[in-house]
Amino acid sequence: STREQTIFFAMPALFALLLALLSACLLSLRLRVVRARRVLGVLHPYANDGGGGERVLWVALRELLARHQLQGWRVVVYTGDAASDDEIRAATLSRFGVDVPESVEFVRLRSRRVVEPSSYPVATLLGQAVGSLLLLLEALARAPPSVLLDTTGYGYCYAAAKALGVRRVGCYVHYPILSSEMVGAVERRAGAHNNAARIASSPALTSLKLAYYRALAAAYGASGAAADVVVANGESGAAPGLRWSERDLRPGLLPPPPPGSWTAGHLRSLWRGAAGRVAVAFPPCDTAALRALPLERRAAPLLLLSVAQFRPEKDHALQLKAFAALLRRASASAGDTPPPRLLLVLAGAVRHEQDAARLAALAALATSLGLRHATADGRAVRELLGGGAEEAEEAEEAEEA
Repeated sequence: STREQTIFFAMPALFALLLALLSACLLSLRLRVVRARRVLGVLHPYANDGGGGERVLWVALRELLARHQLQGWRVVVYTGDAASDDEIRAATLSRFGVDVPESVEFVRLRSRRVVEPSSYPVATLLGQAVGSLLLLLEALARAPPSVLLDTTGYGYCYAAAKALGVRRVGCYVHYPILSSEMVGAVERRAGAHNNAARIASSPALTSLKLAYYRALAAAYGASGAAADVVVANGESGAAPGLRWSERDLRPGLLPPPPPGSWTAGHLRSLWRGAAGRVAVAFPPCDTAALRALPLERRAAPLLLLSVAQFRPEKDHALQLKAFAALLRRASASAGDTPPPRLLLVLAGAVRHEQDAARLAALAALATSLGLRHATADGRAVRELLGGGAEEAEEAEEAEEA
């Protein structure tokens, strides 16, 4: 019909108009960013989470401010937290002993949901990659920086930041977006948190997913190489031969990294253009509480301590199953003598409702495995490790000092 023909011929014009509007908006944003002077923008949408990455964020800012390296600079932290500025400062002081000065501004990002895994039931990494670009655009629009420091690891947005006029981009990567374990699970067609059973059971879908990972790795490497300063988490993983093998990985997909920390090795392999600029930082740890613990424990149970946040990739469920198998084996081999008392402690932070749900699921799994379990706070865990109430109070006083 005539109406359908009109719509058909109008589509290219409409597309051209939208493209022109988008180009104009991006050009306007770039001009605002280019005009920015002495503004440090720190991209950390989960600044109030209280994990290892947050400790690095606040200690790094504290040191930069204490050494007057940011004198005359406006320091802005882009965050999506609903907590007020005072609440974030109070939580940071309580958790890490870091007093965030009033000069540090917090700029709220309303689009944080676009980088949350729960927003993408399928193609999660692709969704988060695109989402990080949208988050970057909002951050630049709300407070244009001259220097951008990403302390969360959104490597897909560095090239875009430079293209939009940011003079220098620095980053701290606590954990790479792509890892050998993720690719290895797909290559072996093993079920994992990043590899659904229907994909693992299909050779065709497995090949498609490997191609998908290859494309993501190429984009991740190209954008990550645009960073001027790259700092990787200094945590060491298992021996390289245990993580990188021809059996686990298809040659050329994720090449073996050179020796070094686990995260740095991945970044040097993926971010080829920035391989020579990858530095290693060991996350700062407050050892006051650890120093208060005795070197020997007189408690009867043999204690197994697992320290990790309650996230899918930590695979706490596997730890519970392994512990249940250990108890069965110990009981069977003990014969008439009582088996040794064993206690497994899973210690980690619960950041939000998703973590709380994982913790509840672990409790249900423990019940199904016949394991007695209880939820305890940090003080109780410290006492299990041999530190009594007096030592706990001393440690807390040291942390507050």
